[in-house]
Amino acid sequence: MSIYNHFNKVHYHTWGNRSHQAIILIHGIDNNLCIWDEIADGLAKYFYVVAIDIRGNGNSPWNSSAHYTEEDVYTDIRHVINELLITSAVLVGHSLGGKLSLCFTARSPNIIEKLVLLDSSPVLSKSMQAVLLNYINEQPTSFSSIEDYVDYLTRTHAFSDRNKLEVFASTNVKLSDGRYEKKSDPAFALSMLSDDGFLLDSEVWRVMSELTCPVLIVRGKLSSITKYSEAERMLRSFRHASLIEVGNASHSIMLDQPKKVLDSILGFIMLS
Repeated sequence: MSIYNHFNKVHYHTWGNRSHQAIILIHGIDNNLCIWDEIADGLAKYFYVVAIDIRGNGNSPWNSSAHYTEEDVYTDIRHVINELLITSAVLVGHSLGGKLSLCFTARSPNIIEKLVLLDSSPVLSKSMQAVLLNYINEQPTSFSSIEDYVDYLTRTHAFSDRNKLEVFASTNVKLSDGRYEKKSDPAFALSMLSDDGFLLDSEVWRVMSELTCPVLIVRGKLSSITKYSEAERMLRSFRHASLIEVGNASHSIMLDQPKKVLDSILGFIMLS
């Protein structure tokens, strides 16, 4: 399903009964809404689940300006919420999607009742910025086959099941001139990772201290992106937060340990 927002199409998918409590899922860099499939299926037994393709990713179009901002994503999420007549929701974000979700919650506290952050680093260090920029600039943008893309993903997702990577890979490329091109606009990641980009904005620490809703922080125990010290600082910064570490999981926590992530989210929502 898609809606149009100021000439920009926003693609999203829903699961479950529309009369149930809404849960909105926001993916990270170089992903699309299908990365949530297994978790969304589990959540849909109890909730109305909405996953959004951030513009520049998945089946949402690229910005013609080749530049992206937090405001773009905020506007898109608001339009999906308005389109679906959602008046209250739990917001779940992974990685960049976590920081986007955090800032959305701060700007729309009347809508978001609870917030879940999955392996989301609030502010990237300069060294991590350099690592990620190098990764984005050097990674292939197209592949000769989906199998080649899966082979590439197995090198960067060491703890993920290959079958899960195959399913994700098939949704994250499109066939063009005999090549399988990734759907993500490289300019999206570069915009977020620039020196003045959203991922380096330290204002987020102030935002955390002002949130009043319950927050769950979930960290992959083997993550190289979100350090334990960062997760602990986040725990102290929020007014009402809890922290869970998931074993045998890296940054790609939803692919590495989907059942554990699902159980963590369900436990938080139903018990907090």
